[in-house]
Amino acid sequence: MTGLFEWLLQPALWLGLCLALLYAALFHAWQGRTLAGLGWFALASLAGFAAGQLAGAALHFPALGQVQIVAGTLGAASALTLVRARLHKA
Repeated sequence: MTGLFEWLLQPALWLGLCLALLYAALFHAWQGRTLAGLGWFALASLAGFAAGQLAGAALHFPALGQVQIVAGTLGAASALTLVRARLHKA
């Protein structure tokens, strides 16, 4: 249980979560139509930021501490754009 507790206290995790949710909120303020869209944007941003984080670490992009901000931002932006296209298509 201590390992999980230590993992949850890592500042890099919280910085990544905060950035991904901030991107979702800003994107929703710009392109959102419904409250359900905010939920989809939040999920997409979190998934995209996580994918970007993994890709940036694998490709050795510059990072701020342990957070791949550029790669994570690109991943979140890509995922948000895809979800927006799917939501506005329906």
